[in-house]
Amino acid sequence: MTDGPATEIPSEPVPHPSPRTLLLLTILAAILTFAVCLNLRLLEAPAWNHASLQVHGEPLMATHDAYYFLAGAQETGRPHPEHEAFFGVTRLFQVVTGLSLNQLGFWAPVFLAPLVVFPLALLAWRERMPEAVLPMGILAGGTLGFFVRTRLGYYDHDMLSLFLPVLLATGLVILLDNWLRPGGPARDSDPGKMLAPGLILTACLALGGVGFGYLSFYASGRPFLTAMLAVAAFVGLVLARSGGERGLVLTGIGAIYLLAVNWWGGVALLGLLALALGPFSAWLRLPRAVWGLAGITLLGVLVGGDLGGLVADVLRQLGKYAGFAPEGAQAGQELIWPSVMQSVREARLLSPFFMAERSGVTWWLFAVGVVGYGYLCWRRPLYLIFLPFLALSLGAIKLGARFTMYGGVLAGLGLGLGLTMLLDRLGLRRRVGAVIVTMVGLVAGLLLWVQVESFQPRPIFSTSYAMALQELRELTPPDARIWTWWDYGYATQYYAQRASFGDGALNSETYLYAMALVHATHSSQQAAQMIKLVTAGQVKQWAASERPLPDPDQIPWPLYLQSPLRDFRNLGPDEVHDIVGALAMERVAWPVKLPDQYFLVAWDNLGLSPWITTFGNWDLREGQGQGGRMQRMAGEISVDVENGTLQWGEQNAVQLDGILHVAPEPLPERTYASQSGWYGVYNDFLGQFLLMDHRLFHSMLVRMLLADPTEFAADFELVLDNYPWVRVYRVR
Repeated sequence: MTDGPATEIPSEPVPHPSPRTLLLLTILAAILTFAVCLNLRLLEAPAWNHASLQVHGEPLMATHDAYYFLAGAQETGRPHPEHEAFFGVTRLFQVVTGLSLNQLGFWAPVFLAPLVVFPLALLAWRERMPEAVLPMGILAGGTLGFFVRTRLGYYDHDMLSLFLPVLLATGLVILLDNWLRPGGPARDSDPGKMLAPGLILTACLALGGVGFGYLSFYASGRPFLTAMLAVAAFVGLVLARSGGERGLVLTGIGAIYLLAVNWWGGVALLGLLALALGPFSAWLRLPRAVWGLAGITLLGVLVGGDLGGLVADVLRQLGKYAGFAPEGAQAGQELIWPSVMQSVREARLLSPFFMAERSGVTWWLFAVGVVGYGYLCWRRPLYLIFLPFLALSLGAIKLGARFTMYGGVLAGLGLGLGLTMLLDRLGLRRRVGAVIVTMVGLVAGLLLWVQVESFQPRPIFSTSYAMALQELRELTPPDARIWTWWDYGYATQYYAQRASFGDGALNSETYLYAMALVHATHSSQQAAQMIKLVTAGQVKQWAASERPLPDPDQIPWPLYLQSPLRDFRNLGPDEVHDIVGALAMERVAWPVKLPDQYFLVAWDNLGLSPWITTFGNWDLREGQGQGGRMQRMAGEISVDVENGTLQWGEQNAVQLDGILHVAPEPLPERTYASQSGWYGVYNDFLGQFLLMDHRLFHSMLVRMLLADPTEFAADFELVLDNYPWVRVYRVR
């Protein structure tokens, strides 16, 4: 196993292009590859021109998190210190581009995601292999696991979550390759003379800055960054040929890590490295000095980098995603709260076959790419720095589909640099090898085009939902809160510019239990009083803190971020069960003036109704819930309205207990005495018949949306009626 210079001497002389030609070919290949990845993402753009996908001429977003960052940028979202840098970058993008936030969130991902091509092209240029750019870039920038998370309207971390770590890994390879390269100029007694000390310090500072930018943009990337730097330190220690050089490499990697996670600690360690490279370089000849330098570095990383906290956080996240430690069943906790994780699409487990297809276009391209990457690491061990990309991709089997986005980088390196090196070693002429590698890239691009050409726009909700939220901006006071299902919390903060009860981060345990119960209960009184119970508890906590009341002309986030149902944590499960049940039977005299609370129900929620009703009928004693059932009837169906019989197919029939006919002019609800437990909802607007059980049909999710609003007048006041798509009520 070797790790030689970027330009190895082949067994037979092979003509290489001139430096100028090499640079030109690499730039052209990078631009071409960027264009391929960009145009793959633009294939669905014409379909987004339909009015049903826009609000007042501006597109809807295709992922919930996009609205989080857009709301944060306009300062109406829930504040979060870790994401303030992202919010600031968004505002900067808006100023530079002149786009509205909607347009920025829609277009930015497809232009930023393919940037991952360029650091990989830099590696190809250093290896004098411009032909490797096409397969590397297409696999990394276009493979399906990454593509589906960086489409039009996907404004979130993922649009740069490959570019920044790939840029860091590329910089580490280049730094260590120059620093540790054998066969270079003869060194003096100073182990740092292989590379000028100024260049080493500048490179460490720059790479630390890249890491800092990565974590500012994507705070959850710290475990990934730590793993990359740990591998870099290990490889550097193995390849170094003296104790002094090992000490310097370890200190350099430690400085990069601390610059990323603790800027001032990194500056201090970088200063120590400067002393070791300069005035005290001769000191490194002493073994004790080397161990002392290594000890100071490790201590700085452990303390300044809070590695203990990082390990604990990683274990917690692994347990949450893999299902080893469900959120709702905490140790020593009698109440078993519901957890949202298994209802989140990206957290579902994958088969190895599906993981490979998502990671590398096809399973066989991924497999060949991994083999090629193994060969690349055998020839050039520094490329082991990219190994955490493979680990995350393989981990997608347990951790969920999101992590397949990292696999394309490894497969691309294997099919690009690895394959080129292998063909060269096999003795093929350079031009023949270049044609083969280029064809691999073109085949990958063609296969991707076949996979994505049928993709259609999938906004997170309907135009009517977004327009209702915009109307609430005018209908509600600034300190009001809107209770929507958590999937639409960020959109509420963006369009309505009001607080939501739940969102993509506040969506488990007490948050999930309360919001689901409000949707799923059969009692409007219980729904209204649960909202008041939560709000009154938060106001009580805020008052106990003896802090001044928030400005009523602004969103009172400090008040609304108090822990909901906090008093329940001191009660037993039977007592909590009785309290919640009593909300449907007895009216409570609430002792405080509460901010206005609004409840939004929408047709969009019906698709989520099995999960909503499961969590809404949750038993805190048993740790399980029973959800309602719904089926969209397809094919030929007939309904005997007089007798309440639903017939589909030749032999399938069911007696209904009731039918709701959704029409431009609402028709009277029909009920029957069959006691089958099944109900029908026919939507004239969609020509769609829904069959649902009694648990779902009598829920507030359905009743408050489709039934006569006067049924709920004692508890809720209807303030916005866009029947049958959206209704909004104010809690009385």
